[in-house]
Formats: sequence, C-alpha cells, structure tokens
Amino acid sequence: MKRKNCETNWAELVAALGFCEPTIETFEQVKGCELGKLNPNYVADLEGRKPKMVESYLKTLKVQIATHDFPEIERVVVLGKKQRIDSEISKLQEGLDRKETKADVMVKFVTGEWIGVSVKASPKATMTNYSVEKILSDGKELGLVRKQVLKSSGLPTDTMEKERRSEYNACFKVENKYFQEVDKSIQSQKKEILEIWASSMFPKTPFRMYLFNGESLKRIDGGIDISKISFTKTTNPAKKPRGAAKMFYSVNVEGVESYRWEIRWKGSTLCSPQIQTHAVH
Repeated sequence: MKRKNCETNWAELVAALGFCEPTIETFEQVKGCELGKLNPNYVADLEGRKPKMVESYLKTLKVQIATHDFPEIERVVVLGKKQRIDSEISKLQEGLDRKETKADVMVKFVTGEWIGVSVKASPKATMTNYSVEKILSDGKELGLVRKQVLKSSGLPTDTMEKERRSEYNACFKVENKYFQEVDKSIQSQKKEILEIWASSMFPKTPFRMYLFNGESLKRIDGGIDISKISFTKTTNPAKKPRGAAKMFYSVNVEGVESYRWEIRWKGSTLCSPQIQTHAVH
C-alpha cells in the first residue's frame, strides 16, 4: 500500500511504542495511545493498514528488543524524517553529516545512554535515496545530456504534458546516451560514491545505531572499510522484467551480494532520477 505521508511513516510510531509501551499490543491500542495523540499524522498514516500486519510488526520488534541487553528505558522520542530534535539530541548529533543522522526514533536509558533506531516498514523498504545528479560531481553536465536525449526525440524540456509522460519515459527504456554517461560517472567516481553511501548505511555516530526492518533489530553504526565493498552494473532482477526506465547495480560487501542499487525516476524525467538502495534477500 502506498504511504499516505512519507514524512510520518506509521512504522516509526509503532517502533517507538515497541520500546516504551510494553502493554500496547493491538491495533486499536496503537491508534489511541498518548504518543499517537502527540503525533496525529502518524496515526493518520496508520489508517488503512491491516491490523494484523501492524500487530505482527509490533510483536516482532518486542521479541527482537528482548534479545538485546538494554537497560531500563527513560524516554523515547519520534524524530521522523524531518528530524524534530530537542537540545539534548542536538548535542548528541553535533558534527554529524545529514546522512549520518538517520535515526527515526531515539531511545534514552536510565543510565543516560542514548541509542538511535532507523525504522523501515519492511525488509523491502528503500534504505537510501539520493538524486543521481546531486551525488555525482558532474551532475550538471549529466542533466544537459538527459535533456538532449529528450530533445532528440522531439520532446520539450521546459514542461511536460501529463498525457505525454509515456513518450518521455520511453526515451530511457532503451539504450540511451544518458544512462551510458551516468554509468561512466559512477564507475569513475567509485570511491567518492562508496564513501557517501557507507556513511549513511554504516554511520559513525557517538551513540549506538540500530536498524529495525520488521524482521530484525541489528546494530549498524561503526563505519566500514570501503575496500570491502564493490559494485557491478547488472540487469533488472525482476522475475518477469518489463521494459522500464531503470538501471541496476549489484553491491557486494566482503564478497557477498548484500544490496542492490536501482536508478529510477520517481516522477518526471525532466528532473534527475534517484539512486535507491534495497537489501537483497
């Protein structure tokens, strides 16, 4: 189901409750909780979700929390994608790059220690999302190539009529100059791209950082040696791939295929496509 509001994902509220409200177990309890009243947009995003799915998500998190030797909890804060932080959390995050402040929920223990939790609604959720033409140093030049591909097909590049969207997409569903140049840039800027990617996936934070994806609660902070990461351009992994304006890369960590990069447009091809990370299962 499509999320109603990407800034207030229901899973972030449920994850926070998993840490601070051990008595809450049902869908209706989640909807009526005090934390939900403080964050009504999260409750709104919860509407329409299958109760059993939400309850299973919460139950799984509680089971996962029990496998960690966490101290007693003093406070839980839902930060969300907009990082609504107070002075105490701001001090914790001081000096961190935006890509490293990926915690959606912060948990404080009675010991004074904080941990961060990056929350995903499922293992299939997007893990990182960057603009191709922003992450690459020659993004402006690539943007010009993208527009030239459209112009060569007789399409205007100042505005797009909705009824002609398929014509624009078709330009990138076949071998094209833009994807060729993007691949060249990715290959030539391998070190820089991996440093940016790794800083988000394995952040070096002054507090423990965990990822919960609906199945497991794993620690992800501490950084990683990028020499242990490699990637190669690959084909569409779909069982029955249809012609799509996409590119794919297989990402190996210590020799094991662990992630996949997908380059795709979220909207109009008049803008830069996104490069997204997904875990390989």
